[in-house]
Amino acid sequence: MDAEGRAYCWGAGDLGQLGNAVLFSIPAVPVTGGLTFREVHLSPNGFVCGLTTLEAVYCWGNNFRGYLGTGDCISAAYPRRVLGGIAFRGITTGGAAACGTATNERVWCWGYGSSGELGRAPNIGSSNGPVEVVIP
Repeated sequence: MDAEGRAYCWGAGDLGQLGNAVLFSIPAVPVTGGLTFREVHLSPNGFVCGLTTLEAVYCWGNNFRGYLGTGDCISAAYPRRVLGGIAFRGITTGGAAACGTATNERVWCWGYGSSGELGRAPNIGSSNGPVEVVIP
């Protein structure tokens, strides 16, 4: 990210993980969409999620098991907003899932969850949209 919050990506782009609407490798370019990010997180599984300055989460790249949280499993070469209209204050990505803490302190996760990544018991497999983590 630069000082103005613009995200830049470079390298392999075969899964859309560069966020610049193309599917090939290139040098650093800004992510499309004119979004301003507060933080950006990269997953080793080829997807990226970013928290905008307006508290929205956008993800792009590999969406094999719903990693992008957009309600489908279609990979995207541009940022797509995570479902639910949730205002987030922080996010993180792992190998197969992403999670975020909402401004109301609730925690939401999406992606692959067969080993508990989504914080649900019993495990629910995958979720292509945010599911709330139940904290007893």
